[in-house]
Amino acid sequence: MTIPPAYQVFCEFHHGIIDSRADGKIVASGQYIGGWAVNRDDGGPNNPRDKTRFHRWACLACIQARSTDKPEISTVPSVRVTCEIGGCVIEAGSHGNGRYIFGWIVNRESGGANLTWLIEPTNRWACGGCIDRRVDGLENQESLF
Repeated sequence: MTIPPAYQVFCEFHHGIIDSRADGKIVASGQYIGGWAVNRDDGGPNNPRDKTRFHRWACLACIQARSTDKPEISTVPSVRVTCEIGGCVIEAGSHGNGRYIFGWIVNRESGGANLTWLIEPTNRWACGGCIDRRVDGLENQESLF
């Protein structure tokens, strides 16, 4: 994320200033996000889709110090839940379905974001098709078939 060079961002954990480069990019830091983590074939989540970025920042050192293991959430047993977006009944732990999570994405020096760290899963679920339609901006569009 690019911010104006004169803008100061503070680490949420140690409350110190996080340095930004002259071009305004914040490096060696993370931003707090929420998004739908869709289950992969192996049962683990992908990086969140349909992200909401919050104005909460932390330095990379603080994020890494609080991360005890590989950044992932545990697999979920297959239970029937209602899709929060479309209202259909889905199997929560099945491939392609997603769980809403919060966590920290770490900004790379070269741009973009890395894996999600310090993940906080919620009890909110959605099917992959509904998540895809929301990401594509087609959530409220009726089917043509």
